[in-house]
This record gives sequence, C-alpha cells and structure tokens, in this order.
Amino acid sequence: MRLSLTLFFICFLLVLSMTTLLSQSQQRNSQQILDRNWQFREVGGKDWMSIKIPGSTHTGLLENNKIDDPFYRDNEQKLQWIEEKDWEFKTLFLITKSQLVAEDIKLTFHGLDTYADIYVNGEKMLYV
Repeated sequence: MRLSLTLFFICFLLVLSMTTLLSQSQQRNSQQILDRNWQFREVGGKDWMSIKIPGSTHTGLLENNKIDDPFYRDNEQKLQWIEEKDWEFKTLFLITKSQLVAEDIKLTFHGLDTYADIYVNGEKMLYV
C-alpha cells in the first residue's frame, strides 16, 4: 500500500533528523526510516525540488541553486524572506498489509522544530 506524507510548514526551520514509521504488531516490531525521496516547495508553488533529510528549507534551496550561501558576507540578511514564506514537504512510502492492520502505527519526527500540519494520504493527522 502506498502512503503519501505531506508536511505543511509555517516557518523555515525544519530539521528532521529522521522520520520514522513505527508499526507494532502483536508478535514483532518493524521500523521504516523515511529519510529518502523527499521534495519541498513554497506553498502554492508549481515546482517541487528534491531535499535531503535531515535538512532545512535553507539547505534545500542551497542544494537546488535557488539561493546563495547564507554564510557568505551579508547573504543571511538577504535571505530573510525564506522564513516569511510557508513551505511544504512530501514523500511517498510503502507499508505492508500487516503494518497497516497493526494496532498501533506511529510516525516519529526527530527534530521537527517549527509549526507543522502533518497529512497522510491527504488526511490531516497532526498539528505541531
């Protein structure tokens, strides 16, 4: 089964050290690290850009050559607009049928340090 995980962010400070899907069944635990195939864009934007997770909006924009190095000269000041925008991140992942029917499925976000709405398959699951 394919699930879509979308995060809508109100701020630019996203540091996901690891996003993990934890599924507990009666007999065993399984874990899936969701640190690959992430994309992001400004909310309402047309083009999705790839981003490495863990990462931040700044590192993603830098990796995609959309901004200059924020640590060079006065570039940090010139990039203040980034935190004024809303950003969304998404990825797709597969889970097994046994994971899907488990009593307890947990999404754990390590280092999510901003306001976020979390959606799975278009359904809002959590507001942080």
